[in-house]
Amino acid sequence: SAGRSLAPFAPLVSWRDPTAAAALRPPLVLATAHVGALYLLAAGFDRLGLRRTVLRWSPLHEPAPGEEPVVTTGGLVARTEALRRGLEALRRGDCVATALDGEHGAGERVELLGHPLDLGVGAFALARLSGVRVVPVAALWRGSRVVCELGAPVGGPAEAARWLESLLSNEPEQISLGLLRQLLLGPTIGAAGQDALGR
Repeated sequence: SAGRSLAPFAPLVSWRDPTAAAALRPPLVLATAHVGALYLLAAGFDRLGLRRTVLRWSPLHEPAPGEEPVVTTGGLVARTEALRRGLEALRRGDCVATALDGEHGAGERVELLGHPLDLGVGAFALARLSGVRVVPVAALWRGSRVVCELGAPVGGPAEAARWLESLLSNEPEQISLGLLRQLLLGPTIGAAGQDALGR
């Protein structure tokens, strides 16, 4: 795997509500967005002992011990394989983690902070096909520390957008440059049922 180890940063990561976090019972889909300290979510998940398949665009860091990365770039075949592996993980009783605000494939147009944004529908397809919940989660900067927070389960992109809008309305400094760019320049994901080329 490519990238650097995040293990040295693990002591800086905690959960805002450790009791609620410890009550998470897999299988479930953990949905996040490009906010805060996204890549340190792995340390938060490790604190809970959550085994997970992580759907991502590229291997930016070494996988954590309980993490199986699945890269979704490479077109429709790669995304289909990623969904298959995600379903296998959920059927094993593990979790699937993914960011909703990226170029994973099919998306649904929502509004976020007054701007259009396409949120991926793959997390919700996985949840529907396997009968599990989608739980939003974010790792947020608190000075030099990171606090992981859970949202209430969401049933689709519109609910996920409300969770994300609430988070960013309260803490706009948590937005990433990539998400800000998407909001200012416009959505990049195709409509549901289309691949990245609009077919």
